[in-house]
Amino acid sequence: MANTEPQDPANAADLVMDELDPEVYGDYYSYAAIRDICRRAAFDMGILDRKAHPEMLPAIAFRAAEMIRFEMRTVTRPQD
Repeated sequence: MANTEPQDPANAADLVMDELDPEVYGDYYSYAAIRDICRRAAFDMGILDRKAHPEMLPAIAFRAAEMIRFEMRTVTRPQD
């Protein structure tokens, strides 16, 4: 039977690298940083108490991956 207990949104961290290329992003983000970004993504999605339904973890991972991609584009963009 599947786990239906609420989980910490940071548990989506394992799914984030499925959304991203680990060779590109792996050198810039530690596992702890990705867990933190997952919590921020969940907060942005309205999950305020660190209790996410397990079926929400893929959506949290997707949002966290979008946040990482956006941050990398703004950080690595050539300066004018």
